[in-house]
Amino acid sequence: MEHATPMKFSIQGNQVLPRISFFSRRRNSPEPVPEEEKAVPPEFSFRVDELLGDAVSSQDFLLNIARKIALGASAQIRPCKKPLHNYLGDDLDPEKVEQIANFCRGKASGLAPEAEAQLHELAFWRWVAFEGYADNDPRAFPWLQCLSMLEHYFKTGWTLRELAGAHIVEIGCGPLGMIEFLPGKRKVGFDPLNAEYEKLFRRVRTGGVEYVPDLEALCQTGRRQFDLAVCFNVLDHTTRPRKLLDDYMSLLKREGRFLFQVNTIKPGETRPEDHARMHPSPITEAQIRSWLDQYSTHYQSSLSDKPSDVNEYFFMAWGQKNREPAAPFDESTLT
Repeated sequence: MEHATPMKFSIQGNQVLPRISFFSRRRNSPEPVPEEEKAVPPEFSFRVDELLGDAVSSQDFLLNIARKIALGASAQIRPCKKPLHNYLGDDLDPEKVEQIANFCRGKASGLAPEAEAQLHELAFWRWVAFEGYADNDPRAFPWLQCLSMLEHYFKTGWTLRELAGAHIVEIGCGPLGMIEFLPGKRKVGFDPLNAEYEKLFRRVRTGGVEYVPDLEALCQTGRRQFDLAVCFNVLDHTTRPRKLLDDYMSLLKREGRFLFQVNTIKPGETRPEDHARMHPSPITEAQIRSWLDQYSTHYQSSLSDKPSDVNEYFFMAWGQKNREPAAPFDESTLT
């Protein structure tokens, strides 16, 4: 099977490093990429792929070099970007685009908090596909996302090589989650917006991930089936964060490993109103630690000491699931 993003691996030391190229067309699509749709010239893209493969390691210095290469490429190619053109995939259906437009104009009233958060999320990622992230050319997004996700993975001290035979699941995978860049025997990515992401990012998603939109069905068939579970920047996006955490942990085998991240808040510090609508369940560090403690006595964590521009603090935890909650969580205790 052809993949939209062919992924090859080379062994360097004790790491299996992905060599990623995202300049090919969608899987099962025989037509070549038109010259005007290529992010950069083929010879440059090949060199970037080589450098990216060499740089993706646990060394922050090398990761920073690779990031600068991607940002440099973005600066070079952005002036030749076509307006209103999605190099990473297609656009959404006209009805969905109109729904997003009405939402952005403030004309979509009466939405439930979770529906509003998801529509806000979809509007954001459609913008990334067409306009890029953080003012970078959208064609640089897969490079930068690969570097970001692997950089966080390597902070755990784990290697890629040990994942070769693993069953991996990511909850809230977004358009290009960490699961896209990890090796594994079986890889499953859940997101309720997967159908929309498949359109917007079809040229850069791989065929090596089984994307699913139904978490309940996944939990029924995948209970205690996975060796590694990833949940990155998701929990505060839902209106039932503890249930999502319980579903996430239910997919792990006993002694399976988890990599979990959420942006936390501190009481008394306010967030912008539009950001708060997109993240309807703010969580404190103490709260998330108390929940994780019910699933693991053996995990490590890190917390940023400085807030983001929206007064949130990056929290990440990784370790083994070696226990279960003594009793089901009472959601009525959430404030």
